[in-house]
Amino acid sequence: MEAMEKIEAATKNYAEARMDLNAAVQALQIAIAAATAHQMPEIKRVLIECTRALGYAHKHGIVHRDIKPDNIMFDEQGQAIVTDFGIAKAQSGAKLTGTGMSIGTPHYMSPEQARAQNLDGRSDMYSLGVVAYQCLTGHVPFDGEDSFSIGYKHIMEELPTPPLETADQHGLFGVIQRMMAKKP
Repeated sequence: MEAMEKIEAATKNYAEARMDLNAAVQALQIAIAAATAHQMPEIKRVLIECTRALGYAHKHGIVHRDIKPDNIMFDEQGQAIVTDFGIAKAQSGAKLTGTGMSIGTPHYMSPEQARAQNLDGRSDMYSLGVVAYQCLTGHVPFDGEDSFSIGYKHIMEELPTPPLETADQHGLFGVIQRMMAKKP
């Protein structure tokens, strides 16, 4: 195979993989927007798989710092995979990747992130709790006009209690409350 053919094949494979990745992100976003009681087992499964992945990272001293739906992908078997450790940081404080000012996505930031404090794995669990809340309700718990107002709400406001119709929804919300405790 000539060099140009190899480059074209690699480009095509990359483009196909990128389309698959975009489809996976869109699938999670659609699932979040359409969350219903019928999807409770699926939501729980995804949360457990993400918790295991984050537990592994935390055990090795790595804090993700940007858990959000866009960073949860699915493999061919449908297993959730936490991706994009682009702003991850070792718990020792050493940066692993990324040099920008951003330390996360405001809607999913823990109170400690909003305060620019030192972080550990509990911050990632808070952010995963925000994702879980969004899966349960179809929207994030705190919104605002800008990142400052959203961060302020993460720090100061109590978690809004959504309408809960089933025992499964009540149970999941109890887990979310623990994940999003202001002082875990």
